[in-house]
Amino acid sequence: MTSSFLPGTPVVPRGAIVLLDPATGAVLRVIALQYNPDTLTRTLQPQGVGAEAGERSEALRLKGPALETVKVDVELNATDQLEDPSGADADSVARHGLLPVLAALDLLVNPTARALLDQDAAARSGRSRSRPWRRR
Repeated sequence: MTSSFLPGTPVVPRGAIVLLDPATGAVLRVIALQYNPDTLTRTLQPQGVGAEAGERSEALRLKGPALETVKVDVELNATDQLEDPSGADADSVARHGLLPVLAALDLLVNPTARALLDQDAAARSGRSRSRPWRRR
C-alpha cells in the first residue's frame, strides 16, 4: 500500500458515532466519520406539566425525563474513503457512495420495524393504555 501522506505526518484519530445497547452496553453499530465533528452540542429540555413555559406562578412539575437533543455538525466526503483501495469500505463506497452511511444515520432516529410491531401489539392488547391511579 502506498501512502499519499508525507513521512512523519501525524495520524489523527477520527471521530465516530457509536450506538450502544442500553441494557447491556454492547456496541451495536459504529458509524465512522472522516473527520472529528466541528461542533457537538447537547441540550436537555424538561417536560413540564400544567401552565405555559413562561408561567412562573406555579411550582415546576415534571411529567417525565428531560428531552435530550444532541446536535453534531459533520462533513462527509466519499473521496477520502477511496484513497486506500485496500480498505474494508472502499468497495462499498465505490459502488454505493455515501448511501450506506446516510442510511445508518437515518436508522439512529427512526424506530426499528420490531419496535413498531411491539408497540402495535401492546396497543392492541391494551397494555399500552394508561390506567387511572388508585390508592390502596
